[in-house]
Amino acid sequence: MTMGRSTLASWAGHAIGWLIVCLVALTAAAPIGAQDRSTVVRVLEEGADFRARVRAALALGSSGDPAMAAPLTRALGRDDNAAVRAACAEGLGRLGTSSSRTALERATHDTSESVREAATRALRTLTASSPPPPAPAPAPIPTPSPGHVDWSHASYVVFVGSLSDRSGYAHARLVTLLGTEVRRALGGVRGAVVLGASDPRTEADREAAARHLPEYRIEGSVSGVHPQTSGHDLRVRSEVTLVLMDDATRNIRASLNGAATATEPAPASAARVARERYLAEQALTSATRSAMTGASRAITGSH
Repeated sequence: MTMGRSTLASWAGHAIGWLIVCLVALTAAAPIGAQDRSTVVRVLEEGADFRARVRAALALGSSGDPAMAAPLTRALGRDDNAAVRAACAEGLGRLGTSSSRTALERATHDTSESVREAATRALRTLTASSPPPPAPAPAPIPTPSPGHVDWSHASYVVFVGSLSDRSGYAHARLVTLLGTEVRRALGGVRGAVVLGASDPRTEADREAAARHLPEYRIEGSVSGVHPQTSGHDLRVRSEVTLVLMDDATRNIRASLNGAATATEPAPASAARVARERYLAEQALTSATRSAMTGASRAITGSH
């Protein structure tokens, strides 16, 4: 009976996998002490029997000593035996040192399937054990100022009125962020003069009356913030509801609604509140921008 080249390669890969499984069990039962590690490293680097080198690689991976990542990385790149290289990848996965990532990524292109699979498993282990990055420190939210208004190019006056948080989610920055994004979007409406609730109205009312400019008001709220854990991910959905109305009569001209979800790997419980708030802000920014996509059409087409 003659084996084809691909069949032989597949058989060899499975054989290597079984060898490593058997040696993993043997190695796990006999952890090495600190005083023996130099001897084990020497076996890995100089041992004539590949089975001894495999056992050495797995033993170093089980040592819990991050310094053992260096000899394992060297052997992963140099040893001419696929079983040894696969054991080195397994060992690096056990150690969980982030410095091993580059060597393991290279090993995913190894000529041996068993080495590629071992490197892929190790990288998966590194990714799962890596803590999520800390939430960025909240950036100060800018408060736009109308500054000098060129009334000669004005076509509309839009007052940003009452904005509130009806979501029940405890995060005070959300209302401020909502106001900032609303004003930023209105600033892109050609011919619109945008004023906040605290800006003086005397000049605006005088100029609007003299130039026959329509005056509108936009109000609304953060209507929902919904955090949830789905599998290994933390998700936060933010929702906003905005209303464009005539400033004088409060007749509603348009309802503007938006929702968005921000997602990242679920953090440790100690970091959950900070990550939730960060994701709530990211989702709210996107939700407000989505809601305001219809603002220009609602304003310019409402008179």
